[in-house]
Amino acid sequence: MIVARVKASRDKQQDLVRPVRRLERTFGDDDVYDLITKNFVPLKFDVSDSTAVNAKRQARYKAGTLPTVVYLSTDGHPSATSIT
Repeated sequence: MIVARVKASRDKQQDLVRPVRRLERTFGDDDVYDLITKNFVPLKFDVSDSTAVNAKRQARYKAGTLPTVVYLSTDGHPSATSIT
């Protein structure tokens, strides 16, 4: 049973690798990064591990599917979500 859970965890991690790399390439582009940082405060949370803190972050920012880009209003509430 433990082996199956570890394999499932690895499979989940592998499923995230490609979309996460694509996001990092996009947001790492100098022009994109400049545009983002002029208009937003970028934060990155890795919530791929199943912990209570990560579950709270996913719930707070309504990030049901990973990876997710969340745009917050000035009062800290999610105003838009982009699922990759």
